[in-house]
Parts: sequence; structure tokens; C-alpha cells
Amino acid sequence: MKKELVILLVIFLLGVGLRFYDLERRPVHFDEGGGYADGIKKFYEKGEYHYNPDFHGPFLFYAGALSFKLFGLSDFTLRLMPALFGSLTVLLLYLIRNCFKNKGFLIATILIVISPSLVYYSRFGLHDSYHVFFNLATFCTFFLYQKTKNKLHFFLFIASFALLFTTKENAYIFLGIFGLFLGIELIYSILSKKGNLDKKIRDGLKPIIDWVCKNWKMLGISFVIFIFIFSIFYSAFFKYPEDILESAISPMLHWVDRGVEKGGFYRPYTFYLRILLNYEFVALIGGLLGILLVIKENTQFNRFISIWTILSVAIYLWMPYKLPNNVTHVVLPLCLSAGTLFGYISKNLSNKFRILFHIILGILILINLGISIDLNFNKYENEPENLLAFVQSTNDLKDLVNLMNDLGDKHGRDLSVIVSVPQTEYPLSWYLRDFRQVRYLLQKVENPENWDRYNWGGDAKLVWDSEVSHSGNRSIKISSVNGSNSNWQSKIYLNDGCYILGSWVKTENLEKLNETGEFARILIRADLNDFPSTIIGRSDEILGTRDWEYLETDFCVEDKSQYIWIEPILANWAFAKGTIWYDDFTLNNQEGEDISDKIINRGLEKGFGLENWDSDVIIVSEDSGQTLEGNKGYILSKYTLRPTVELAVYVKEDLV
Repeated sequence: MKKELVILLVIFLLGVGLRFYDLERRPVHFDEGGGYADGIKKFYEKGEYHYNPDFHGPFLFYAGALSFKLFGLSDFTLRLMPALFGSLTVLLLYLIRNCFKNKGFLIATILIVISPSLVYYSRFGLHDSYHVFFNLATFCTFFLYQKTKNKLHFFLFIASFALLFTTKENAYIFLGIFGLFLGIELIYSILSKKGNLDKKIRDGLKPIIDWVCKNWKMLGISFVIFIFIFSIFYSAFFKYPEDILESAISPMLHWVDRGVEKGGFYRPYTFYLRILLNYEFVALIGGLLGILLVIKENTQFNRFISIWTILSVAIYLWMPYKLPNNVTHVVLPLCLSAGTLFGYISKNLSNKFRILFHIILGILILINLGISIDLNFNKYENEPENLLAFVQSTNDLKDLVNLMNDLGDKHGRDLSVIVSVPQTEYPLSWYLRDFRQVRYLLQKVENPENWDRYNWGGDAKLVWDSEVSHSGNRSIKISSVNGSNSNWQSKIYLNDGCYILGSWVKTENLEKLNETGEFARILIRADLNDFPSTIIGRSDEILGTRDWEYLETDFCVEDKSQYIWIEPILANWAFAKGTIWYDDFTLNNQEGEDISDKIINRGLEKGFGLENWDSDVIIVSEDSGQTLEGNKGYILSKYTLRPTVELAVYVKEDLV
């Protein structure tokens, strides 16, 4: 017993270290710094909480608010409670250690402690750590009651189950698994009785009926405990009692629909298998083989773990809606199943082979520990190489936060800040929480109206240029140093007939890098299902360095009126380098009539430019293919918020 406790303490301290060490190392990510951090802050400051199935259950908001109350607001306190519950999870198995063979509970505990997935999501201000804790608490207290028949243990089981429902809607999946287990146990009990079928059913149901009659008061109290815990969390301490019924019904309606849809966060069934094979191979192999242990040792404990493991693997691999964090709901039963198997194997081997088995298992666990450390402390931002990472902020964000904090320390937190959303709002709303004049504006910036940019490959910079133009103040520019396949695009509607489209074009050191393809010209494309399709017109290409020249292309719209696409390109299905500008588009019909007004914003003057904003700091995310350049009176710096999201940050010169 004493030796077990010492080993468990060492394992626990390892788990604490993995979960708490340098907890602020990883920048707050999109979800964590968005609805969750904002929701916790709102509950902490105003006591307001309303259930939203997209943000899961309320426990995270209560626990986070407590952390904020005790220790203030920081990345550390945002993650304190998930890390704490992740650490405490490993102690739960001690309650049912005798259900495992030959210290199998210690092996299961080690696998939970070092699990790359469980560690990764214990270091986040998200729900997963709480769900894993209460899921395991429900499991452990159920079998603790089965052993002791102590009413207190049954109440703990019910309370754990109720708290599980305050974490994530995945609780309904576990409820289904638990219900199926009870049904199988009833059938198993009936079939194990002697006599004909009627007698088997009577004998099988009698113990259950007797237990219910004997414990009806305990069941009534348990019902009250469950309803009270569920209600107090979902109603914000009964502040919003009308939310209770809605919170019981809407999760099923919302997540059943979301869980089976093949849009949005759809992943193939192999997605979780890749995570398990790469990061959880000890638990995966041991857990899947452990399912078969029930054949050798047909105990209720082993039956439950086998059913839980089989169904969790099957359900989560089948479910089209897959986010990386949901793999934790598969890893937990796999760890338990592996623990039962490895404990059984260890018990039934001779001393010689037992030592060899422990050495091999120890080496595999050390390898798994190394993977966990590498993922959680080195490769946490390496999306998509790190399969657990999802909308994870990069370390660049730390530099941006340091810049803003330095400005705040120097000039005060009343600096005016504009943030262009939606890509940038989260997690910047968390990091800019102390700045009192922050505005989040949904505004497409530095992009001409009715024109879109596309970079299909290479290092293109597509700019709504305010420095070079044929007339007026603006033109559109595409530039590339090493080669790019990119274009601008605009859609117009024309009646059937023939037309001549023209534009003024300027080039600088423009060179094509392929022999075939389209280069430095205007393409006209027909429309197919609101997408540019067949080329129906093309101007001459213009290479090298040329001052403004007027290019034309003729084309015909046949059969019926339709949309057509204007595509000024650097290159198409090929690569070119250099710089090209386009400006002042014109359009004439076959009678020579000027119908240029059909081209919306043909002079490229309309659009929202950065000069329209007057703020101390402006933070804008670059759209796909967009490259934001300098703004008069501002110092520009660039940061990668997360993969595919680049930030351009403008700070007034007199503030730097």
C-alpha cells in the first residue's frame, strides 16, 4: 500500500509538471481567447451566463470565474483550472485500484498522465479537461458503489454524472454508452439464470426490483441532487430559471444535427486514427487488445471497459464532425482498457518474462512521454504538422502583445485601437481587454469594390495601389519576386452580343517563367455556376518594362444574357515574376457605344482605404492573396496570427 502511494505520488507530480510547467508558453488560441475567455470574463464581472451549445456547458465559465476572482486575469489563470483538473484526474483511479489486476491501475494512470492529447488539452482554457475528469469520476464512483454499497458513494456517482453534463454535450454519448451497458448487464443476468425464459426473466429482474424498493429514498435524493446541480449551473444560480429546460433539450437538437453533417469540420474516419497512431500508440494498441480481456476475465468491470472502448472508438471514428480535441473521449477508455490488459499480462507472466515485459513497456512509455513533451512544449503551434493543433495562434502573437503592452505602458490604456474583424477579433479581444478604446469593425480594407484577388501559388502581392495609377488615385497591382500564378477578378452582367474591353496596363521587369500558359494580359471568361469558366477573350500579353499602354480584347456573349468575368492576370496556369498594374477599364458594344458603366468601379477609385480610419493603432488581417502596404503617418509591422491569417499592424509614428 505504501509503495503504491509513493509511486502514485510520483506519477501525480509528473502529471502536475506536464500540465503546469510554463503554462503561458502557448499563446491563447482562437476559441480559447474568443467565446470562452470573453464568456468567463462576462460571468466573473456581471454574473451573466446563458447556455449556447456552440460554447458547450457552463462548468468552464464557473471554474474560470473562480480562478479570475482568486488570482486575477491572465493566460495562466485562464488555464489554471483545466490544468488543475487534468492533474487531479490521475488520482481518481486509486478509488478503484482493486478492480485492476497486479497494479494495472498504475499503468492506466501513467498512460493518462503522459497522454499527448490529454496533456495538450489540459493546457488549454477549454472544456475537455473537465469532461475527462468528471467522465472518469462517474466511472470510478459507480464501481466504488458497486463494491461498497455505500449511499455516499452513490451520491458521488450521481453528482459526478450531473457535473459531466455541465461540461460538454459529449456527456449524452457517454449516457448512451452507460445505458447500453446496463441493458447488456440485464440481458447477461437473465441469460445466466436457470430455468425457462419466463423464470430467467423473473429471476433476473428480481434483484433489480428489490434494490429499487430498498433504496427508493436514496434514488429520490439522487434525483434531487442531479436536478439541483444541473439547474444551478445552467440557470446562473437560478438567475435565469427559464434557461433550465432549454439547456436540457437544445444540446440534443443542436449536436445531433451538427455531429452527422459533412460540412464545416468534416474529417474522414482516419483523422482520429492518425492522431492515435502517431501520439497514443501505447494506449491504442493496449486498449484495443484489452477489449478481448473480457474473454479471459469476464467481470462486470472488464465488460464495462470493453463496451466503453468499443463504442467510443466506433462512434467518434464514424462521426463526420471531428475536431482534434474530441479525441480525448477516445483516449480515456483506451488508457483504462490498456491498464487492465497490461495488469493482467504482468500478473500471469513468470518473474523472468515479467521483468522483460516491464522493460519493453517502460521503453514504450518513455517514447510516448517524449512525444508528449515535444508536442506540448515545442511543436504546439505547428499546424498542420501537429495534428492536435487547430486555429492555434503562433508565437508571433506574443510579439504583438508585447508591442501593445509597451505602447500602453508608455501612453496609457486610452489609446484608440481599431481591429478589423472577423479573422482578428479572437484572441485579440482577450489580449486587448485592458485597452478602453478598442473598436472591432467588420470592414473590408484596402480592397476596391467589386474586385477580388486570388493567388493560386507563389509569392504574389496583390495590392490596391495608392502610389501608382493611370488616372485618379488608385490602381490594382500584382507583383512577384520569385514567380506567381495570380490574378484580380470582377464579374459583370451583359446581354448577348459582341464587345470590346480595354484597360490601361503598366509593367516593370515582368518575365514569364514557363513556355506555356497565360501571361500579363486580360482574360475574359464565361460564367459557370457563379464561377469563371471558359476563356472567351484575351488581350495581347505585355512583358518587360513598359509605361502605361492601352490594351483591348474583343469577345462575344452568345445564346443568352449572362455574367462574364474580367481577369487581369500576372499569370494563369503558369508562373511569372515582376510587377503589373491595371487601371481605367473600358467597355464598348459592337456598335461602338461606350457602356463602361457596366463595369462596376472600372476606375478602381471606390473602396475603403486605411486613410479613412484615424486611430492610434490599426490592426487588419490580410485577405487571401492580399498584401497590405504602408499608410502615411504610420509605422507598419506584420505578424502571423495563425496559419493563413497575417496581421498588418499600423502604429502612429509619434507613438513609437
